[in-house]
Amino acid sequence: MPRGIRVHDYLHMIFIHKMAQQCSSSSSSIGESSSLWSISYELQRQHHLLLAFDHFAYTATHHARAAIYG
Repeated sequence: MPRGIRVHDYLHMIFIHKMAQQCSSSSSSIGESSSLWSISYELQRQHHLLLAFDHFAYTATHHARAAIYG
């Protein structure tokens, strides 16, 4: 991970990069709805994982601050 970048932002960059890769790799079969559905499903799954991580990171940060500052 590059220095000076937040983990949250880095994960969003990875997500966008993966989305672009999947879209470009399927451009030849853009007419196949099954391919589009599988890409859509995978992107939604990855997005839900990212949201879950966001929630975890927020909760962990909140608890750490509470432990430090009381």
